[in-house]
Amino acid sequence: MFGALVSFTLIGVSGREIAGQLATSEIMFLRSLIGVAIILVVILLTNRDWSQLKTARPGLHLIRNLSHFVGQFGWLYGVALIPLAEVFAIEFTAPLWVAVFAPFFLGERLNRMRILAILVGFIGILVVARPGYVEISPGMIAVVIAAMGFAGSMIMTKKLTGTDRPVAILFYMSLIQTPISLAVAGGEISLPHGMGWFWLVMISVCGLTAHFSMAKAFSYGDATLVVTMDFFRLPLIAVVAALVYAEPITLWVVLGGGLILIANYVNVKSATPGTTALRGKR
Repeated sequence: MFGALVSFTLIGVSGREIAGQLATSEIMFLRSLIGVAIILVVILLTNRDWSQLKTARPGLHLIRNLSHFVGQFGWLYGVALIPLAEVFAIEFTAPLWVAVFAPFFLGERLNRMRILAILVGFIGILVVARPGYVEISPGMIAVVIAAMGFAGSMIMTKKLTGTDRPVAILFYMSLIQTPISLAVAGGEISLPHGMGWFWLVMISVCGLTAHFSMAKAFSYGDATLVVTMDFFRLPLIAVVAALVYAEPITLWVVLGGGLILIANYVNVKSATPGTTALRGKR
């Protein structure tokens, strides 16, 4: 989980740093391309077990990655526009959106505690955004949509884990999102310069290490413990943003983020056995 926390934090910082050089669609195209290359090289240099990339559900991979693309695009777009602590706070509503969608797609029961968690989480969004007191920015809207996209991705991941190995899920994520990103970019891709390459590689590598670290954490410890440890990403990114970008840690982010984290904890505690490990990230 320490590896996951560091990886997610570095993705946020790297996304902010490279936003001045490349459009969001260009970042996603190059990141996905590098991700495919990294996975293929790792397999080639280790056990050369190409069977772990097999899948019998290509259609479900496509649906998952269309949803994940929306989440990833909105997240990277928001990182460039609003304080990082706000991005991470709003993004934490993704598991709550899963609770909203899961009864329709996974047949899971929406009990009273989960309904309470959803309501508290959305109140947390309102506290962070403060509509009526400050203008709702495109960045905030993008991250809310991103959280919904990540929720859809989590649900499809839950379905895929029954048949496909984690490496296959990561591989097809990068493979499918490469042409999607190219199409959104209009077929024209600019290349970064100078330190831009460093930040781009950081996004690509940390995206893979974050997923891998989370999967390993779930295999070693209880899902409730892993998910609650993931909540430390919010105060961590708030401190990093304050030190690196001089972004103030506002009372509204602390209060709203706290409500969202409490809502997530209630949601996790109310989950039935075997469902709390439902997670999916950038």
